[in-house]
Amino acid sequence: MRRRDLSKLEKYNEALTDFIKLSEIDPNNDLNLYLYEIIDEILEIEPNNALAKIKRRKVKKL
Repeated sequence: MRRRDLSKLEKYNEALTDFIKLSEIDPNNDLNLYLYEIIDEILEIEPNNALAKIKRRKVKKL
């Protein structure tokens, strides 16, 4: 994996963790659509990212 992708992935994982916390507090917030876009980008870089896969299932349920 390229250095740029790793850096981007680290930032996405941090953002994803923050959004998970937000969605637990307010599951109907407008950020969930944005979160879904971030999850797609994470999975493009790292298709087996477990955190993204779990959150994708949760967001789809909303």
